[in-house]
Amino acid sequence: MLAQVLQVQGTEVVVAKHTDIANRRAMTLLPKQADAIVVCFLNEDSAKHAGILIRRLKRLFPTTRVGAVLWAEREQDIPPPALDEVDFITSTLASTAREALSDAPPSVMAPPPPVKFGSGGLWTSPLPPPLSLASSGRTVLH
Repeated sequence: MLAQVLQVQGTEVVVAKHTDIANRRAMTLLPKQADAIVVCFLNEDSAKHAGILIRRLKRLFPTTRVGAVLWAEREQDIPPPALDEVDFITSTLASTAREALSDAPPSVMAPPPPVKFGSGGLWTSPLPPPLSLASSGRTVLH
């Protein structure tokens, strides 16, 4: 239903299933000109997985807004889960569409923590090269 609302507003929408996003194929599913990625989850038990997915998407697409929606009838029904690095958290169709279509800039993600290898040497994980994503009114939906 969210995809239909966003299409009526004139955006191009790509809908992906969990199984499509779970593997490395996600890079080919998401258009490079995406303005927003919305991760939908149905209950609070999925918040941990949503946080991992959001962190992965933010690293892959640093110039794209990544948000989460935990569906409820009213905003007051469910307190928003604590998700780090998310650009927006919503719970209703109207607020999700408003945030997905917003022109707000994406949040800046902290660099990954240092990784320690065997003999006590300290290595830092390299940051991925920045992607050049142009704003073209596309919204990606998961």
